[in-house]
Amino acid sequence: ADTTVKVIHNCDHIDTVTNVKMIHDFDQVGTVTTVEMMHDFDHIDTVATVKFMHDLDQVGTVTTAEMMHNYDHIDTISAVKVMHDFDRIDTVTL
Repeated sequence: ADTTVKVIHNCDHIDTVTNVKMIHDFDQVGTVTTVEMMHDFDHIDTVATVKFMHDLDQVGTVTTAEMMHNYDHIDTISAVKVMHDFDRIDTVTL
């Protein structure tokens, strides 16, 4: 697990990320909590309290995201402020 890290990038797999300022260019993340910015990734299982995320392919569950754009598939989203440029969302709850 990575805790209180400023920047994470160019990695293939992370199980749990907590209190990270910026993460980008990675393939799979299990759980992300309290991240300021994340982009250019392929798969995330669960995201909670993210300020800005973009350019992603698949996210399982997103809770309390301020802005997200340029993504392909999200299963469930709750309490997102701005989202655009996406292909498929199964459930959105505001």
